[in-house]
Amino acid sequence: MRKPILYDLDLRVCDLIEPQTKTWDRVNKNITSEHGGRGGRINQVLSWQRPPSDTLKCNVGIAWSKGKSMAGSGWIVRDDKGEVVLHSRRAFSGIDSLIEAKHTGLLWALESLGSHRIERVCVEVEAPELVGVVERPGAWPSYRAYGRELQVVLGRHNAWKLKAVSRGANRTAFLIARSVTMDMRLQSYVARGEPDWLRVIVDEEKRW
Repeated sequence: MRKPILYDLDLRVCDLIEPQTKTWDRVNKNITSEHGGRGGRINQVLSWQRPPSDTLKCNVGIAWSKGKSMAGSGWIVRDDKGEVVLHSRRAFSGIDSLIEAKHTGLLWALESLGSHRIERVCVEVEAPELVGVVERPGAWPSYRAYGRELQVVLGRHNAWKLKAVSRGANRTAFLIARSVTMDMRLQSYVARGEPDWLRVIVDEEKRW
C-alpha cells in the first residue's frame, strides 16, 4: 500500500547518474575525540540505535553524482521503538562537490524538521566536517560559511542535537538519498511511515 504523500515536486535532470561512493578512512584521519582536536567526532556504532524514550532520531542521508553535478538527500525520523514517524526525499541539481551536497542536504533536512515542528530530536548525518564546524568553527576554517548557516537553523531549536555517524548507523537514510542518484527516483516528497521498499531493513533495525 502506498504511503500518503503530503506533498510532491517533480524535478527534471539528465538521464544517467553515476553513484557516488565515499571512503570513510580518509575523513577519519581529520577527526579526533570530542574532548580535543577538531570536533565532529564520528560515532563508531556500526548499526542504527534507538533514541532515548523522550527523544526522536532523524537520520539524514546524502548521495552525490560528480558526473551529473547533482545530489539526493533523504531523512527519516524514528521514535524510541524504531517506528518511523516521517521520511522524505529530495533531488538537487547544480551540486559541484561532495561537501556542497552534504551541506545542501543537511540544511534542507533541518529546515524540513522545523517546518514539521519536530522537537527533541537527535540528528545523525555522515558529515563529520559539518558537525565539526558547528561545534568548533575555528578548527574548520574552510567550512565556516557552511557552519554559520547550520548554526542559524540549529539555534532556533534548543532541544536538537547533531551527531556524525558512520554509514552503518545511517544506512536507511543513505539508501533513500541514493535512490535519487542511482535509481533516478526524482520525485521529492514527505510521507508518513517508512518507504515500502525499505520495510525489511527498518524492521531489522527495530531489533537493535
